[in-house]
Amino acid sequence: TIPLQWFGSVMHGVPAWPRAQSMTAGNKDGDLILSARCEGEIARAFFCYKRMPRAAFQYGLARKPDATVPWQTVAARRGRDGAWTASIAQSTPDEQVVAYCMFETADGVRESSDTVEIPAMEKWGRDLQPVQQATDNTHYQPSNG
Repeated sequence: TIPLQWFGSVMHGVPAWPRAQSMTAGNKDGDLILSARCEGEIARAFFCYKRMPRAAFQYGLARKPDATVPWQTVAARRGRDGAWTASIAQSTPDEQVVAYCMFETADGVRESSDTVEIPAMEKWGRDLQPVQQATDNTHYQPSNG
C-alpha cells in the first residue's frame, strides 16, 4: 500500500518525502565500505545485505536460490559530508553480496536506495541475455544453460 503521507508530499510538497540517491560499495583496509545518501530529514539509516554462494545463484524467475539466504542489517553512521556509511567483511571469491540502504525519518517514513552488487552483476538487456560483463566482476562466470 502507498502511505497517505506520500500523496501529500507529491501533491502539496509537505511534508517532503525523502529521496534516496546512489549507493556505492568499495574495499578499504580489508573491509567492504557501504555508503549512501538521501535527500530529506533522515533520523537514522541502516544497510541490509545478504551473502550467497555464486555457485547457487542463477538469473531468472524460475529458481530463486537466494530466498533461503537471510538478510542481515548493520547500522549506518552519518558522516560530516552527509553520507551514511557502514562496513562489513569483504566478499570472498565464491560469494555474491547484495546490499541496499534503508533511510528513516523521525516520523517513521522509510525510503530505500537501489541495490549494489559485489562484485557487480552483469547488465541484462530486454530479452534477458547478458549484454555487458562488468569490469570488476573477476570471479563470476555465467553459465550457458
